[in-house]
Amino acid sequence: RYPVVQRLANNVFDMGQNLAGFPEIAVRGHRGQTIQITVGERLRPDGRVSQKQTGKPYFYRYTLKGNGIERWHPHFSYYSFRYIQIEAVDGQELPEFIDLKSDFIYNSAGRTATFSCSNPLLNDTYRIIDNAVKSNWMSVWTDCPSREKLGWLEQDWLNGEGLLTNYDCRQMVRQEMQVIADAQHANGSMPEIAPEYVHFEGSWAKPFLESPEWGGALVALPFLYAQCYGDSSLIRQYMPNMRRYVDYLATRDSAYILNMGLGDWYDYGPWRAGFSRNTPVDLVSTAHYYRWTKMVGYEDRADSIKQAFIARFSPFRGNSHCRSSQAGLSIMICLGLYHEGQREALADSLVALIHRQGDRLTTGDIGTHYLFRALINMGQEDLLYKILNHYEVPGYGAQIKKGMTTLTEQWDPDKGASLNHFMLAHINNHLVPDIGGLHIRDNRVSVSPLPMGSLNWAKASVVVDGKRVATSWQICNGVFYLQVDAPDKHIITVEYDKIQRMCAKRHLRLQYQFVHVK
Repeated sequence: RYPVVQRLANNVFDMGQNLAGFPEIAVRGHRGQTIQITVGERLRPDGRVSQKQTGKPYFYRYTLKGNGIERWHPHFSYYSFRYIQIEAVDGQELPEFIDLKSDFIYNSAGRTATFSCSNPLLNDTYRIIDNAVKSNWMSVWTDCPSREKLGWLEQDWLNGEGLLTNYDCRQMVRQEMQVIADAQHANGSMPEIAPEYVHFEGSWAKPFLESPEWGGALVALPFLYAQCYGDSSLIRQYMPNMRRYVDYLATRDSAYILNMGLGDWYDYGPWRAGFSRNTPVDLVSTAHYYRWTKMVGYEDRADSIKQAFIARFSPFRGNSHCRSSQAGLSIMICLGLYHEGQREALADSLVALIHRQGDRLTTGDIGTHYLFRALINMGQEDLLYKILNHYEVPGYGAQIKKGMTTLTEQWDPDKGASLNHFMLAHINNHLVPDIGGLHIRDNRVSVSPLPMGSLNWAKASVVVDGKRVATSWQICNGVFYLQVDAPDKHIITVEYDKIQRMCAKRHLRLQYQFVHVK
């Protein structure tokens, strides 16, 4: 519960925290007095609550019984809000307000990780991502807890490592997979939302009906589950569904090129975010067509898709548009969509492009996942830190500077849209696992911290099989001090070679300590 932080004009109250939930009131007044309570994420220019970006009209009405202090909150709905507006109905006087709170509601799945470091920006980013994840975690993972509350599927796996590291997702993923499989159509196709509560119609609707980056959650989630928890049962259970989906995609390609869906949705540029503008849609959809085909074991078909992709999109074939796309280059690097010997040149092209663009990202919902992973895999973690470590748009810092308390739908929240989305939370895939150095694999923990930029300390912890493993590292006077706390050494693997290579790169000397904790 959150109390009032500030009372504004027009009986509007700032509760200080954007959240998914409902208001809770305590009032005293006359029988029959009715009040209207309107909630929202933003304020209008006149200071009243705005629901322009979140779906309207949405309000509660309460009629008093008139027998002393009455406490009430809604029981059957929730909404995303920070501000509460109180009004009397039909010219009545307002009753006496004894108390006003906002109640944050979310799934009861346990928290399984912690993270902090020497940079407050990253700590605040971790906090607002957590608030957005919790706000959108009810019976399914939703896009936003206001206008839609729909289970758009791409964020589940694109942010999957962060979700499975930071929360106990075992029951959630098992349930989510059943929901996704139930949503699969008879012809093998997959909608972008599950459950498919609504079927979009109209000339605008086609890209929102099916997109392989969204439908591919059917393939990606069981493998993420197996990677984290060491349990491949979901892969075996849903492999027939996965192959039906991939077989369906094969009916939609043209010479192994797939052109469908939303592409790198909400990428960044000097416009209000929406459809991808920096990266061709068919590049993104074909890349994921390749990824899912390979993951279900269709090696020959996957190789044909790869060759067609390279012929169509390789920047070494004069494709200037692909050469100017951070998302496109990152996807190629991460998925191996290049000829042998070209990886280093692709990496150099990506680094040069980022520098030309002021060390800022231009990626969206899909591309940011690959951009962050590509930079870490390339050994460019210091460049990633530059992309993160500022308070300008685009970036997490800009949202913090603007006072956001949950992650927003687009990189520039001033351009509109929801203020409570976790789809751009991709850095959460790397805070605990990479900076903290705690990679969960097969229900065990691999330890290999990755300092970046000016960070000089970090602390992280995870819970694996009911056992807490923690790291704490600090850089001081040329020494990398690393401490690992665990109940026993059998659930951890300290990656000494990786850590020593990191130390050599940063001219540090390793000092390691293991602490046995119960």
